[in-house]
Amino acid sequence: MGWIRSLAGVALALSVSLEGTEAAPTWPSSVDELEDIMFLNTGYRARGFAAPVTPCGFSAQGPGRNAAAEFIRVAFHDMATGNVYLGNGGLDASIVFELGGDNIGPAFETTLTTLAPYLSSRSSLSDIIAMSVYTAVRSCGGPIIPVKTGRVDASEAGPPG
Repeated sequence: MGWIRSLAGVALALSVSLEGTEAAPTWPSSVDELEDIMFLNTGYRARGFAAPVTPCGFSAQGPGRNAAAEFIRVAFHDMATGNVYLGNGGLDASIVFELGGDNIGPAFETTLTTLAPYLSSRSSLSDIIAMSVYTAVRSCGGPIIPVKTGRVDASEAGPPG
């Protein structure tokens, strides 16, 4: 019978400690899709986002190509014209409108084609490009790079430069 009193005491303590607490629903979160793309690389419902850059020197395009380097190059060329002072450019997926000119070579089209299947109404291409940098760096043994999400894709080419 003593254990019933103990159990009742625990229940009372829990009800008192939870009294007045409310939490807004947190699922689905706006980042759930991006987290799934980024981290579900093996097993059930695997997205395989890291497959094109695993191992580090691999490229499905054949010898002489390095998909990890190409992922990073696309991100660099997308954000290179960003101007914090003017508040324009940056990592905004404007590179899709800027192919040719300074952005020549097969790496741009190959990388954007590789990343395209992950684009949805719940994931922006600019966030996917940012995650591709994280994935490429990690697959090559580099440090963990924090990835913040919530970017909005550009609707036109960025500023020249």
